[in-house]
Amino acid sequence: MSAIIQESVRETLRESICVQQALLDDAATLRLVVRAGRAFAAALRRGNEILLFGNGGGAADAQHIATAKTKGLLTVGLTGKNGNAPAELADFCFCVPSASTPRIQEGHTLIGQKICDITESLLAVPQPKRKRNSNKR
Repeated sequence: MSAIIQESVRETLRESICVQQALLDDAATLRLVVRAGRAFAAALRRGNEILLFGNGGGAADAQHIATAKTKGLLTVGLTGKNGNAPAELADFCFCVPSASTPRIQEGHTLIGQKICDITESLLAVPQPKRKRNSNKR
């Protein structure tokens, strides 16, 4: 029994590594993570707030994204191999190349954490002060 459980753990770890390697090898996804981090930082600098939600990438998420866009909010979709609704609507959409819910969630966690890291790093850098118009009378 112990050998069966150990093999199950190995297989889960192999699957996880394969999904993470696929994300690592996807240059477009890596660029998108950086763009999203920059967009989050810019939104927060403007005084906007960030709201994250999700329930599996279905119709409800598509409705949330559509509503957020009508209010001028930045939208991010997190989906898996079979989830298309957010991809068509969101400003940024990250599709983890797996149909396995646990592997998709691991990918989303990694992507989300890196977006937060980038956002925090950018917000820690002081911004140059804008010159005020000196034409006041």
